[in-house]
Amino acid sequence: ASPAEAATDAPVAKPLLTANRRETVDAKITRLYERNGAAFGARSPEDYLSRIKTFTENTPAGVEKVSRPNGDTLFYQASTNTFAVMSRDGTPRTMFKPDDGPNYWAQQKERAPTFGQARSGNN
Repeated sequence: ASPAEAATDAPVAKPLLTANRRETVDAKITRLYERNGAAFGARSPEDYLSRIKTFTENTPAGVEKVSRPNGDTLFYQASTNTFAVMSRDGTPRTMFKPDDGPNYWAQQKERAPTFGQARSGNN
C-alpha cells in the first residue's frame, strides 16, 4: 500500500481529553490539573490525565454510573468523593472532587436524563 493508503487505513487516535470551543486539549488538561490535580496527588498535567483515564477506563469497585442522552457517562465514587465524566467515545471530559459530593452526585443523577435538552417554561 502507498503511504497515502496506509494513512487512511491507520486507526484514528482517540483524543486524550475532550476539547471545547474556548481551549485546546493541552490547555484544558493544564487548567484541570491546576484546579484539581493536587486533590488526586498528580505531579503534572500528564499524571493527572493518566489518573482520569485509569478511573474512567478501569472503574474501581463502588463507583456509581449514570448516562446522559448525549452519550456522556458520569461516574461518582462516594468513598473518595471522586466525580468524572467520559464522552460517548470514551474520551475523558473531567475529574474532580465536588465540594458537597453526595448532594452534587444526587443533582447530577437527577438531571442526567434531560441533560442538554431545551428547557421549557421560566424555571
